[in-house]
Amino acid sequence: MPRSTAVVLTLCVLAFAAAHCGRSAKAEAVALATAVDQCRRAGAASRAHDVKTVEDFACTVEDVCAAKQSCGDALAVTAEALAIKDRVAQRLDDIEAKRLALDDLEAEALPGQLDVATRLLGEGRAKMGICDARLAELTAKYH
Repeated sequence: MPRSTAVVLTLCVLAFAAAHCGRSAKAEAVALATAVDQCRRAGAASRAHDVKTVEDFACTVEDVCAAKQSCGDALAVTAEALAIKDRVAQRLDDIEAKRLALDDLEAEALPGQLDVATRLLGEGRAKMGICDARLAELTAKYH
């Protein structure tokens, strides 16, 4: 590659980086808060996708990345708990409709599954407190 091309390429990369850094902290903070809010409002059909969106959120700013990690952890645990709860509710409907017998092993396992869901919801709630605190810090810092 000719030296002039390398210099131009390097200057372009530096210009892009400088432009990106100038707006990235606030833009990243707002985008993360939006993704978290969307995930919180998600229904069962899109919940896993919305959690993945937060977990895969591209960040370059340290405090935004820390908030992303906290929020992703909280949302993933909560989504897992809600998925278990939804499966249990479906199986309870099956019991009521006589599609699943009360003495079936799967039916007998439902109370234990609800215990797991309850524990995970508590864990998610605690982690969400950390997520909320970090998002509030970002809002105060970048808005």
